[in-house]
Amino acid sequence: MEVASQSCRPTAILASSSMRLSMDAIFERVSGKDRCLGIRFLFPVYAIPEVEIQLCKGTSMATLAWVRGFLERMGKTAFLRAGPEPLVLSEREREARRSALALLGRTAMARQPPPFSPPDLASPDTLCSALTAEVLEAGGTGGRDKDCVVCMDEERNCVLHPCHHLCTCAACGRMLLKRQDACPICRRHITSIFRVFHS
Repeated sequence: MEVASQSCRPTAILASSSMRLSMDAIFERVSGKDRCLGIRFLFPVYAIPEVEIQLCKGTSMATLAWVRGFLERMGKTAFLRAGPEPLVLSEREREARRSALALLGRTAMARQPPPFSPPDLASPDTLCSALTAEVLEAGGTGGRDKDCVVCMDEERNCVLHPCHHLCTCAACGRMLLKRQDACPICRRHITSIFRVFHS
């Protein structure tokens, strides 16, 4: 971190996502300790809005305010770590937060009229070639490469339109579409989804 602090701009904020190491030990030899802190996104990152913040002894209030604003623009909520132990959500807690987030999204959508978006229809040839390329690319690798990038539990089987990224399971694809969210890969607005069946 010492080298990173000397090679970046003096206004750059330095962060670590360590769960157990002391932030003060990590940033011990850093120049500009006022711009250092710990930031840890809770798993699964896309579904959990809370982000754990761990301050160093020298972290300035200006740094904390900038990071909070940055996280809020991403739709995240910063909270300070209470005590030495990191927050690790159980499966039940994750599911409860996902449900609360989905309910919040439904009530927010009910209050505002849906925005009009002109149909973005790709030609069948373009869609077919994009799907074939993604499926062939995903089929050649094993392990975590086939997992949904949102929940990491299910296999990727949903194509997002109009960008044609094959990166989520059908349930997460529906959730993103319902929340009027963006593609996790390219951040383009999602207008529709397609289910893909693997052989």
